[in-house]
Amino acid sequence: MKQVSDIRFDLIAWQLASHVSPVLLLWTTAYALGWSLWLIAFYVITPYFAPFVVGPYVLTSIRCSLMDTSIPLHVRTLGLCRLFYTIFLRQPLFNIAWWIDEILFPLYHLVAVKSPIFLLGQPRSGTTQLLDLLATNDKHVMALKLWEYMYPILWLQYLVDFIGFYDEKYFNNWMKKQLDPFGKGEVNQLSKMHRMSMDKWEEDNMSFAAHFLFSVSELFYYPSSESMKLFTNYMSLDKSMRRRMFDFHKKMVKKVLFRRGNEQSVYMAKWVMCWNGEYRHITDTYPDARFIFIYRNPEESIPSLLKLLSGATLYIAKFDPFTHAAFMSIMMNYIYRGHREEIEFAKSLIQRKQHVQIVSFTELYQNIEGKIEKIVELLQLPIPVEYREFLREEHRKQAQHKKTDTISHVQRKEEIDRHCPGFCDQLDALQQLSDATELNSTEGI
Repeated sequence: MKQVSDIRFDLIAWQLASHVSPVLLLWTTAYALGWSLWLIAFYVITPYFAPFVVGPYVLTSIRCSLMDTSIPLHVRTLGLCRLFYTIFLRQPLFNIAWWIDEILFPLYHLVAVKSPIFLLGQPRSGTTQLLDLLATNDKHVMALKLWEYMYPILWLQYLVDFIGFYDEKYFNNWMKKQLDPFGKGEVNQLSKMHRMSMDKWEEDNMSFAAHFLFSVSELFYYPSSESMKLFTNYMSLDKSMRRRMFDFHKKMVKKVLFRRGNEQSVYMAKWVMCWNGEYRHITDTYPDARFIFIYRNPEESIPSLLKLLSGATLYIAKFDPFTHAAFMSIMMNYIYRGHREEIEFAKSLIQRKQHVQIVSFTELYQNIEGKIEKIVELLQLPIPVEYREFLREEHRKQAQHKKTDTISHVQRKEEIDRHCPGFCDQLDALQQLSDATELNSTEGI
């Protein structure tokens, strides 16, 4: 029998107050105004017309929250409350806001997303840093910031720009710091591994987690073996749902280009942990896309990823599912599959003669300035003087960087070697092949 202290009634109470109370307030207000039937009709109709839809995997999440007794009660309550809040409050409000955009800014549909650049790689392989290095060339490169994919509403973004201008001018960004849940100055091991800020560039596929509740990151809220089998298999979703998610992504990108882009702007996306079928839809949605892969020795990247995910679930849900053998097995199979599929996808792109650059993590950080200049040159993007100075400064900082301790996960070395044989060697060979293909293409021009 569980002790009362293990149930964490304090966390359950907080989850109910923060997620359920706003929904009850909405329904109470609707009832008092006599709008209950209209509200019910709204819930019934909107899924057919809205970009934000929580799909059939909701049933899996509910089962996880209600029936999986291997997970502590407070964690199951967190998942259920979050689902309740999303379905009955957040998504309806966002759907209305999106429709307002369609009325106020219909011209954003005319924006062309020309030759976008996708940064791909396994998690903890340097993708975040590579995006930072490339997207800082913001006169020519545009990437989604965390707040922009969390709130992909043009009129709201314009309002934030307006308020932000005066906040910076008169209040030294005081409001911005107060409203950023990641900007409180807290620095711990997790924040050192992956710093987050609402004003920082983030990976695009996280928008699926925010608006469709579909992502491997859902393990923070539904850390069961059953849910992870679903969230690590994008192709298990209905074809129309998969298409809907990527149509939403393209509209989100168009909105950002419409708001702060220009004729020279090239869109850049970071798409990590997508090795579940999503990458096939990248090439369908953006047939002229260009790709940059960054790779790192799996013996370094995989332990680092396990440490990050384990620490994040402990921080968010106060529970570590990685101590359960069945859950760990599913996640490791997903990670190993990702390494195999990265190689296959890179091969297919080179065979189709699409623009592909393959970058070694080690070589990049040995010569940040030289490597980034080569990448930018192959992308045929200008290199402003101030951007070149930024690269020199980043190279100096990297020389002082200390590695994160991942000793607790290194015991998997033999298993990693067995499941990812020759990963770096194969990508080294593909790197030479892509360089030769790109050289021939350039000479042809």
